[in-house]
Amino acid sequence: MPSADAAFPTIASVDVGRLAAQALMMPPPASEVVDLLGPAYSSRRLAEKLGVALGRKPQIVDIPPAGQVAALTGAGLPQVFAEAVAELLAAFAAGLIAPKGDRTPVGTTTVDAILPGLLSMDAQVAASGPPGERDGE
Repeated sequence: MPSADAAFPTIASVDVGRLAAQALMMPPPASEVVDLLGPAYSSRRLAEKLGVALGRKPQIVDIPPAGQVAALTGAGLPQVFAEAVAELLAAFAAGLIAPKGDRTPVGTTTVDAILPGLLSMDAQVAASGPPGERDGE
């Protein structure tokens, strides 16, 4: 992204499922490309919302393109994946990635609606113990 303040469309998996089910129940007369979009958020706004949900204040910094691969590998990503992510971010910044499908249904589920479920799921997984020590593993 050109900056942490640049908004990009997101979509919740529940919206993907709902929109896919609608398409399967009422198929178009011809094959088509469908772009699914949802509410737009900046990285800064997503981090702030997650910070509020966790009771923490995140530090958000813009990393210039020249430092992205090093930052990503420093965070533990494999080199090839870090390079692919940096290339994707450059494509977003250049405006090369945009919806171009035949139609664009829009999901309406917000990050505020998703976070409580994600955080409770994370708490349940943490409480169940490390992988390999959970019941049935």
